Amino acid sequence: LELCLRIWVFRLSFFICDDWFWNILDVFLVALAIYDVSLESASDDTSNTNFSFMRLLKIVKVMKTLRTVRVLRMFRELRLIIESVFGHIKSLFWAIVMIALVTYIFGCCFTQ
Repeated sequence: LELCLRIWVFRLSFFICDDWFWNILDVFLVALAIYDVSLESASDDTSNTNFSFMRLLKIVKVMKTLRTVRVLRMFRELRLIIESVFGHIKSLFWAIVMIALVTYIFGCCFTQ
């Protein structure tokens, strides 16, 4: 439904804008999802299906995660913060240990 509305609103510019690759990928993934749902509803458990093709469809479904890259590209500041946290995780760990140790020592002193 979302894809149809986007195509209806943007018309031809949907395929020739700066994000044309992501739009084509969205169309491809929606078409595969529709095909997969129709294939599952049309076949029953006793039919002989082509499992290698089904595996290929599952791999293509994993490509949906590439859509999140599109969103992350817009949040450069958030990505910078996340990279900084992961880059300094060792220092962050020791800082948390130090804060916990100081809190524990003061807690012991004030309860005595």
